[in-house]
Amino acid sequence: MKIQSTPILTLIALTALVASGLPAAENSHYEKTLSLYGDTDRSIYMQGWSPENPVGLVVFTHGFTDNSRNHRRLKDFLGSQGYAMAAWDMIGHGTSHGMRGYVQDFDDLLAALDQVRKSAQAQVTQGLPVYMAGYSMGGLVTLRYSQLHDS
Repeated sequence: MKIQSTPILTLIALTALVASGLPAAENSHYEKTLSLYGDTDRSIYMQGWSPENPVGLVVFTHGFTDNSRNHRRLKDFLGSQGYAMAAWDMIGHGTSHGMRGYVQDFDDLLAALDQVRKSAQAQVTQGLPVYMAGYSMGGLVTLRYSQLHDS
């Protein structure tokens, strides 16, 4: 599996973030709580959306002090283009565990993103291309993850 992090997808994501008035895409929705390193006290919240026959999967990581619930327009735009999307709350954000805005070890974010990606892939047709996207702190996490998992 090749993970793709491309400038084109980044441009699409940025365009979607500033777009307004997009109709809501007809997507199935799921929510999950994952356990980081199998520790139930270290929960990672994720959610995903998928059109009926997705052409690809976008795993999205939000920025500092944000959470996965604030990206409805991005989800609608990607869904209208045929893409499934998964988003998660980083450690210390949204409904994931941890002191607000704090992560003790950056590698924990990478491990959590790996779990989110694997879980999201299990929700869609196998063999679809996977795109990683993020902004701000989420962009940093996504870029580092892509460096370590580019195979």
